[in-house]
Amino acid sequence: MSITPDRSILAACARHAHQRPEAPCFRRPKTATRDAGSVTTFGEIYQRALQFVGFLGDAAYDPGARVVLLHHNSWQWLPLLAACAARGLTLVPLNPDLHRDELAQTLRHADPRLILGDLPDEKLPAYSRAAHILTLSSLVGALPRGEEGHEPSADPNVPALIIYTSGTTGDSKAVMLPERSVLFAAASISRFYKFRSTDCLYSVLPYHHMNAVMASGLIPFAAGAQVLIGDAIGFTNAKVYWQSVADEGATIVSVIPSIMATLLRLDPGGTKADTERLRFALCGAAPLPATLWREFEDVFRVPVYQGYGL
Repeated sequence: MSITPDRSILAACARHAHQRPEAPCFRRPKTATRDAGSVTTFGEIYQRALQFVGFLGDAAYDPGARVVLLHHNSWQWLPLLAACAARGLTLVPLNPDLHRDELAQTLRHADPRLILGDLPDEKLPAYSRAAHILTLSSLVGALPRGEEGHEPSADPNVPALIIYTSGTTGDSKAVMLPERSVLFAAASISRFYKFRSTDCLYSVLPYHHMNAVMASGLIPFAAGAQVLIGDAIGFTNAKVYWQSVADEGATIVSVIPSIMATLLRLDPGGTKADTERLRFALCGAAPLPATLWREFEDVFRVPVYQGYGL
């Protein structure tokens, strides 16, 4: 099977924007605690990417400079990633809920030239080497309209993305990912699992983690599918998880083993919600025990495709 991914993430943004500008790319469920019911179209994703490209070009950062994004789940990470890759910069998404000391240590290691985040001053540690520390909301509010033009020519050897691991076996490690690598992986997996432009993927996972960047981000994006960004899973929304899947018309869900175990504890006999539209679940981030895998599929009547370690 021949796989021909887009030449860049920015080119993928342009392709979707030109083909289906008004189609939803990201949505927030009506029950979300922030931006409930909001919709972001493919046209808006591309426009924001162009705005970020212009801003980063005007800032004139050196090739390979790192841009840290500290933000709770938001669609802004995708156009920012596209713009960083186009300008030869590296996006470093970090967990805004890290302890202040751990965050300071990670920032020292990442050595960014720009930090974007909406965090209180007491949470964001002093970091004197960063050229700019900006709130994402203030930057977005000041961005001029993006203009289409010749896509900047970036060094393909510069990583587009650095993801810090959760440190399961020791200290957190920085994983460097080239743009071509994530594009090919996204296109390959999207085609293998037959993602469709009519699909709606429901995710409650954080975009500072690689699982969400791929399974709830670049993989459905490659197919032009929409992603429903739910709140991080907790006891309250876990109790209505399947009802949310049904109400929002999700056809795919993205889960991890701990979420699967939680849903089984809450509904050991299965759900009464109408999940007939659901085609499959993607699982990653951790090993999936065979017993949990079989029980989840049997109880909730949905196939689970495991991608951990791929």
